[in-house]
Amino acid sequence: MEKLKYNEAIADVQLAHAPKSSNGRAYDRAKFLDDRRLMMQDWSDYLDHCRILGLQNALKNRT
Repeated sequence: MEKLKYNEAIADVQLAHAPKSSNGRAYDRAKFLDDRRLMMQDWSDYLDHCRILGLQNALKNRT
């Protein structure tokens, strides 16, 4: 997630890291939900991009 420059707090909630306060996890589940959805879609797109580049590089190396 660091490569995508997302806020560390959003990434921590998405990765289910323990909350820093004791005010309950139920609130944290819904916290940043829209931002987390966008972040995960961006991450998926990034991984697809890496995979495509990897395939292109592999094909170049075969010639």
